[in-house]
Order: sequence, then C-alpha cells, then structure tokens
Amino acid sequence: MLTHKGTVTLRTARLTLRRFILDDAQAVHDSYTSDEHVAKYHDMDAHMSVEDTSEMLIESIADYDNLQNYYWAVEYDGIIVGEINFFDIDNEQGKCEVGYTVGSKWWNHGIATEALAEVIRFAFAEVNLNKVFARTDPVNISSCKVMQKNNMKQEGLFREDKVRKDGTRRDTVFYAALKREWMKDWTMMSQ
Repeated sequence: MLTHKGTVTLRTARLTLRRFILDDAQAVHDSYTSDEHVAKYHDMDAHMSVEDTSEMLIESIADYDNLQNYYWAVEYDGIIVGEINFFDIDNEQGKCEVGYTVGSKWWNHGIATEALAEVIRFAFAEVNLNKVFARTDPVNISSCKVMQKNNMKQEGLFREDKVRKDGTRRDTVFYAALKREWMKDWTMMSQ
C-alpha cells in the first residue's frame, strides 16, 4: 500500500528540495528554463521569457494540494538550480517515473545525483513505491551516469523511439531502481 505525502520538503547534505512558489519564476528562468544546453535534451524549447516560466509554475503549483503530486525545486547554496519530479505514478503496480533537470552552470557538481538519491530514498522509504524508473537519450551520457551512480540498472533500449527537435531520430534508454535492491544497498551502507 502506498502512502502518498505530496511534495514535502526534503534535505540532503547540500540541497533543499521544496515546493515551488510563483516568486521563483525569475530564478527558475535564469537558472535552467532559458538554458539552451538544458533544452537540448528536453522535448520543450528553452523559455524565451520569464512569463513562459511563470505559466509553467502556475500549472504545477495549482496541483500541490494533490498528495500524488511530487514536483520539487532543487536549491543549492540557497539558489534554485533545477527541479526533480515523479510522474506517471502507477498506484496499482507501485511504480513511477522520475525526471530531473539542473542548469548547465551547475553540471558536474553532483547535484542531480544527490537530488535523485534523496527522492529515490523518499519513494521507497516513505511512499512505499516498489520501482522508480527514468529514461533519457543515450547520448546524454551525464544523465545516464546520474542514474548509474544511484544504482539504477539499465532495463532497456527503445530504438529510434523519438524524434529530436532537429528532425533526427534517437533511441531512448531506460534505467530503474527496485525497492528490494535499494533496501539491500541501504542496509549495507548503514552498517
């Protein structure tokens, strides 16, 4: 049985994962939604204005009353540098997909890895999910490494699964973490 809690504040050694507020729009726009390097690996284009980012946040903030909404701002040194969220939650099967984004200025600082580790812990230890999975373009090697560092196992490769913005076809690689494997790793690390 799942125990949905909604987007509660989570903390790690360096990060605070919290709900967005509308006043975050400028910081979010400056940090990553306007970042062309980030947009390269997303289906959406970089936001041209802070109003685009505000509209995105308004939609997400409106759904925070739903305990099955998990959409966190990622704060590092008091600055919003990215986001992480659960979506496509399958209550019957006890699984969900996770997505994360960090502005390119903060790439290679371990931020996405640390944020993902915390939300996987939360998913298994507090919500009682059985599986958390993610997917990416296999040429996004940094994102693949974030998943691998969190002991997510590659489960599949969908060939020519999507069309990039430039019209070329790309594959999609899937990674997943299972609660029983996470519990085993967690127990070994705690000893």
